[in-house]
Amino acid sequence: MLRQLAWKFSLPILLILSMAAYMVAPYIDGFLTGWFRSDVELRSRLVFNSLEYSVLGLARDGNPVALGQFLLRLTEDERLQAIVICDHAGDLLQKTPGTPDSVKCSPPGARVANQTVAATGGRLH
Repeated sequence: MLRQLAWKFSLPILLILSMAAYMVAPYIDGFLTGWFRSDVELRSRLVFNSLEYSVLGLARDGNPVALGQFLLRLTEDERLQAIVICDHAGDLLQKTPGTPDSVKCSPPGARVANQTVAATGGRLH
């Protein structure tokens, strides 16, 4: 009798919870994707702001080998996959060896939004 009562109430509850989880999953996925992108953007701004003067100094010195070695040391961290340095005209100055070919410098005045790039190890933001 107790077993019949448990099946009588638990089966509909499990069915309702399963349907609710199925319906809410796309919203949670969108929320987590948005949070992840904003987190990546925040981290990239933090890295850029903290390295700006070091990179500018190395770029002004005109020593591409020293700049390349500095950038290569930065990309040894697993969270930073590639670095591209462009000038004001939108021309490529330097890039790290792991940079996908699809990553290009934007022309001056072009607004670049959040972009993802397909790479061999997955997607890069």
